[in-house]
Amino acid sequence: MKYNYPYGPLGRALFRGRPGPVAPGDLAQGAFVEFADSATLLRYNTYPISRDIRAAQPGDLLFFHQPVQREPFHTMVFVGKSYYQPQGSDWIVYHTGDLNGHHGEVREVQTGTLLEHPDLHWRPLLNNPNFLGVYRLEILR
Repeated sequence: MKYNYPYGPLGRALFRGRPGPVAPGDLAQGAFVEFADSATLLRYNTYPISRDIRAAQPGDLLFFHQPVQREPFHTMVFVGKSYYQPQGSDWIVYHTGDLNGHHGEVREVQTGTLLEHPDLHWRPLLNNPNFLGVYRLEILR
């Protein structure tokens, strides 16, 4: 491995925070940041792989757009097979966001369970317009 976080060229500021091609001086001018919300991740830090979840690899991101919510963009991390769960199913991890005035929590779900989510807007299916697809971090390209 060439770099060990945070001892790489970007330090802790791994995420691009604004549009435009990478240019000399970007790091000093604040183009890279330590935190990025889902919309920023989608717009400036990832590239599309597929709208078919079967194309996902461990570390890929699933994006959803729920326009009626206060924070409309949502990200989930595709983990793949778990060494800790004997079922052999693929897993996804996500943060719920704030729920009813309480801080949210990190949750994990089997891909098959998410595909049958009671709210159709959260199913990662080709025919769901709220599912934007599978994306990969640009830094891994």
